Amino acid sequence: MKYKLLLRVLSLLLLFCFCFAQCKKQHDTPKTEIEKLPAITQEGKNTFGCLLNGTAYTPGGGGILDIVLSAQYDPTFQGGQFVIKTKDLRNINNNISLYLHADSINTPGTYPLLFKSKYWINYDAVQNNNCSYTNYYTSPVSGFLSLSKFDVINRIVSGTFTFK
Repeated sequence: MKYKLLLRVLSLLLLFCFCFAQCKKQHDTPKTEIEKLPAITQEGKNTFGCLLNGTAYTPGGGGILDIVLSAQYDPTFQGGQFVIKTKDLRNINNNISLYLHADSINTPGTYPLLFKSKYWINYDAVQNNNCSYTNYYTSPVSGFLSLSKFDVINRIVSGTFTFK
């Protein structure tokens, strides 16, 4: 009888240990800045992302009427003008706008990004609601735009770029 009682007590103790034991939570490894960017696609998923000074940048925020990502193409202007406009309005104290302008684009390929040339970038950051930096008129830009897909009919543009 003592044996059965001891067995029950041990069983309850073991059950108690299993019920209230906690496993250590496995924390997700923080994403790198590159992993925070959307995947490069060829399907026209309406995504945009890049690293700005080593930090992941994606358009977002704003209200219903705020357009945070747009791509425009006019084949009749300047031999094919291509413009991407992006805005990140999620942080009211640190708004960022990034515009990529390119003329003479009508096929996939690699194009140089040079300030005040056919292909260039405009980067504007407003910090603390009172300080603005823009390279539109002051700083030279150098880099490249590499379009791997430029499908005007299906309205799909895919590629990468770098600028300094």
